[in-house]
Amino acid sequence: MDFLTATLCMSIGTAVAWLIALYTPGGAYLLFWNTFFGMLGTALCAWAIIAFAPVLGVVGLVIAGPFFALLAIVLGNAIRRAADKALRGRTSG
Repeated sequence: MDFLTATLCMSIGTAVAWLIALYTPGGAYLLFWNTFFGMLGTALCAWAIIAFAPVLGVVGLVIAGPFFALLAIVLGNAIRRAADKALRGRTSG
């Protein structure tokens, strides 16, 4: 992954996380996790574009990156909440 792609992954993932933090209740509380999952989703999108459709390149990342960042944030938070609930249920019982 070149520097431009890595920089785009970080900026797109962070921008999506900040938009969620600004426009959802409790979003600022989850900003760290949303940033982590957003950058992870955008990096996976970049890897998929480089591996399967290198012709799209940066344009494909700019178009598909925010969608993959949002998808990764939603899935990451769902997994994090389920794990948290399982751990709390195990310690209280």
